[in-house]
Amino acid sequence: MLKDLSLEEYLEIVDSDAPTPGGGSVGALVGALGAALSRMLAHLSLNKKKFIEATQEQKEMFVTAANDIKHYKEMLIDGIDGDALS
Repeated sequence: MLKDLSLEEYLEIVDSDAPTPGGGSVGALVGALGAALSRMLAHLSLNKKKFIEATQEQKEMFVTAANDIKHYKEMLIDGIDGDALS
């Protein structure tokens, strides 16, 4: 499976004459990386003064959004292989 390759191995396959992985797989990888960066920001924000001072409703919305992003990241990771299998 493509998602089990090292980043270097994946990039070498993309940079070849192999028909897959193509744009869908690469797009899914880029999307998953964006989601991971968003979650990094969420993790870093949890101990910030602004977050601690937020209302309970704001905190719940923030955590819900971070959990949604995790779900989308997992879907995108599956899409790395999904495009190549279709």
